[in-house]
Amino acid sequence: IVGSGALTVPMESATLDIPRLLTDPTASWRGENDPITEGDPTFGAAQLTARSLACLVSVPNELLLDSPVAGNFITSAITKAMAVAMDTGALMGTGTVNQPLGLVNRPDIGKYSMGQNGAALVDWSTFVKVAGQIAGANGPIEGLSYILASRDYTTVEGLTDTLHQPLRKPDVVGKMTGFTTSKIPTNLTQGTAPNASFGVCGDMSQVILGIRQAFTLEVSREAGAAFQNNQTLIRAILRMDVSVQQPKWIVAIQGIIP
Repeated sequence: IVGSGALTVPMESATLDIPRLLTDPTASWRGENDPITEGDPTFGAAQLTARSLACLVSVPNELLLDSPVAGNFITSAITKAMAVAMDTGALMGTGTVNQPLGLVNRPDIGKYSMGQNGAALVDWSTFVKVAGQIAGANGPIEGLSYILASRDYTTVEGLTDTLHQPLRKPDVVGKMTGFTTSKIPTNLTQGTAPNASFGVCGDMSQVILGIRQAFTLEVSREAGAAFQNNQTLIRAILRMDVSVQQPKWIVAIQGIIP
């Protein structure tokens, strides 16, 4: 989610309000010396509330002593697990059970359906239509990113023409950057299709990651029962939340099937 362009904002307290533009200002033509008509945009705010993401691992001290690479190996695995969990929360968090509200579960972001029973990504036309939808909301058509399930990312990157050559991307798609994650499910229901997934496409710089406590790794041989059990405890903590400034500039593509 960070690589696709999401912005990080430090939070000085457990909550932070970020500004949102609910309706665009309008411009109008005027005569010389005539007063300027006010554009009357509508402003709002989205509140970030720090939510805690954590991982705790106990490691036998014998392992750390006998293997000089064990410590780095374990902390690398913890770091990757935290990154995957952060991506999952930002994309599809429920907003309940201490999770952030993920992009695809936000009622105000753009939606693009692949049809009542879903459809496969057989060419690049879906991404062209999504770019047009974003442009229709006064959004940009350059600098967009898309995030797909690993299954669907492989599909689009392997698209070929009738001569079995890589399928040329339209200009607007060629300027997009693609990302993939294994955590987007591929067993969602879309009508009669039991194997649907979703994708996200848009200006990901509109995604705000509020960071109250940056990713922190802490180690202790005394906490809990670690001393008694001759263990080392490794704890990872991250406190953050997710929001969107211009929701219509991000579109959830729903009902992608293989």
